[in-house]
Order: sequence, then C-alpha cells, then structure tokens
Amino acid sequence: MTTNNCIPASLQEKINQAVEAALDPDYKRYPHLFKVYELTDEDIREHQAPTSDNQCEAKPGEPQANALPDELEPARYVPVSGVFKVVPKTRLKQAGWKKVSSTVHYSQPTEFLDTNTGKVLTNRDVFMRSINVGIGYSISERYIESLVTFNNCTAKELPFIRFILCARNRRGGLIMDIRDLIEIWLGLEGIQVRSTDRARKRRSMVNMLKKRKILANDTTLSPHFQLRAKVSRLEAVQEETEIVRLVVPTAKPGHSLEERYEHLNSRTAQ
Repeated sequence: MTTNNCIPASLQEKINQAVEAALDPDYKRYPHLFKVYELTDEDIREHQAPTSDNQCEAKPGEPQANALPDELEPARYVPVSGVFKVVPKTRLKQAGWKKVSSTVHYSQPTEFLDTNTGKVLTNRDVFMRSINVGIGYSISERYIESLVTFNNCTAKELPFIRFILCARNRRGGLIMDIRDLIEIWLGLEGIQVRSTDRARKRRSMVNMLKKRKILANDTTLSPHFQLRAKVSRLEAVQEETEIVRLVVPTAKPGHSLEERYEHLNSRTAQ
C-alpha cells in the first residue's frame, strides 16, 4: 500500500485498515477462484484437433467441422449502375436541420451484375426473385435515420435507448436477451416494479423500442442501427461479457473508500 506524505501516519494506518476490511475475505482465502482465464483462437484449434489416428481427416477443399471462419466470401451481386436521389427537405427537418440551404443527395443502385452468371439484374428482377444483394444503408442514410428516430423520442426514453444501443453486438442484434437487459436497466435506475407487473413492464418497454424503430423484433435491431462485422465463434461467445462496460459495480451506501476516508477525516478533525 503506497503512502501519501501529506497524510499523518496515524490516519494513513486507519485508511490501510479500512481498505483491508473492504476486500472480499474469499479473495485471500481462495485466490484461485478469482483468476481470469482467456482462451485464444490457438487454444480452440488445439482443443478441436483430432486426438486419434483413426479419425477421418478432411480432404483438401472440404469444410472442416467447428472450423473458425476464414476470409469473407466475395459478394456475388455487384452494383454496376445507379442514380442520385434527393433527400426530402421534410426528412431533413425531422432529422434536426434548422435551415436547409443546399440539396442533400444519396446514391441508389439500379442494376446489379451476377458475378456467377454474368447476367445484369434490375431492381425489379431482384424484387421479383427475392434476391438478397447485400446492399445496406449508407453512412449518411444511417445518420439521417438515427437523427429522425432520436428526435421523435421523449427525454424520458432517451437514456434507456442509449443503454440498449450500447449493448449491440456485431451481428445485428444485442449481446444479451432484451428481457435481461431491461432487468439490468431497472436495477441500475432503482425502478421498483412489483413481481406481478414485471412482465407487463418489460413488454411495454419492448413495444416502445419497436415503436421508435430501435428494434425490428425481439432479437434484431432495425437496419440503420445494426452493427455488422466479421466475428469468429470465440468472439461471438465473448460478446456477452461486454455487459460489464455498462454495469459498474457500486459499493453499499457508507462503505465506499471515499466515504470511509471522509468519515476518518471528520473523526481526526474532532
């Protein structure tokens, strides 16, 4: 324990005793239970490696079971032509533009090249055949849609929506079940809800997120709020642990180190 030259020795000793008393006694008695183990991709591959010579090995070119994804596959449908469209001024005002002096454009593809067949498909062909061309929202479209959504929310709804958006994973959804996130939010805000009303409260909060177009359904975010990235299986499993960024442990009232230090200070001054 480091000492501060500005603090008297007697007071420093009391502070050290308070710190020792604040530690979990199990941390001293069972330190092995508090160790954090992290598995790397190499550990996973070593665990999944064949353990017997009689096991069938995958032939070259065949997919291996439980293998982590390699490079992303190239897109099959590539946009080859498109048009520039104008964002309506009413939409810009909904997004918070006070004065719209210039025109805001966004690009929209109209034809796609099928790299497997070499055929050019129009938007009508894509729609009639229900083809997923993999073209999402542009950054500017996502930004405008997000501003419109936030401006339509009330001041009471915004903190909860901010909490939900901080719990996004990189697969278009949330790092935890929405019901668990709501329970965590209610606990953080100290909102008391009777056990007979909790299910109704959760459903009303989920319906609010759908009404504000934050959620597309109970497990998926709206397209302009989704995060998409290449994620390995190991990273997907570890995503749920990111909840610790949102939930900061707090000490019981009167038992934090700052409050104990102030209490000792007041007693010393007396």
